[in-house]
Amino acid sequence: SPKFFYLFLSFTALMFILNYIHLIKLQNGLSSVFYGWKMWIIIVIYFIMNIVLHELGHIYSLKFFGKNFDKVGFKLNFYVFPAFYVQLNETYMLSRNEKIIVHLFGLFINYLLINTLELINQFIFSSEALTMAFMLFSSTLLWNLIPILNSDGYKILLAFLSLDEYSRFKTNHWLVLTIQIIGIGLAVNSVVHWILYIVN
Repeated sequence: SPKFFYLFLSFTALMFILNYIHLIKLQNGLSSVFYGWKMWIIIVIYFIMNIVLHELGHIYSLKFFGKNFDKVGFKLNFYVFPAFYVQLNETYMLSRNEKIIVHLFGLFINYLLINTLELINQFIFSSEALTMAFMLFSSTLLWNLIPILNSDGYKILLAFLSLDEYSRFKTNHWLVLTIQIIGIGLAVNSVVHWILYIVN
């Protein structure tokens, strides 16, 4: 229902705002030193767990609307940026609001989990490793919200505007073309910088 949809969006936005405020507060008192193999193990486990739950969020929200996913995989966006993904071809059969929920649900699961874990950590564990993992993954989620590079933010924007992305470049809407051109520019820029870094 529209009521549930706007409640879902409001709660997700609230989690994002609280996450961002806490992230800024943590960054002000951040020690830039990463130390100890235990910290890195916790960070790696934290990321793997969140990536798996993120993709499951997309899968089960799609199933909730009676559709099925095609496959889960790993790819290089624009042949440069590594990304895990769930192919959700049947989202084209959903309404605009249902598409937004499916594309947003991975982020919803992540924000719900990491904010809850950070709250528990602040009051019970006081683990620097968990705080560092929270900060790093929160930054990753911010990038995923920006509507470029086939991110969830990009798919949410297209669903919100009721636009489709076509395989033929020229048949796309001007906004889709603009975002794709920006993505290509970022990919080329990254490759050039990596080559210069390696050469120097």
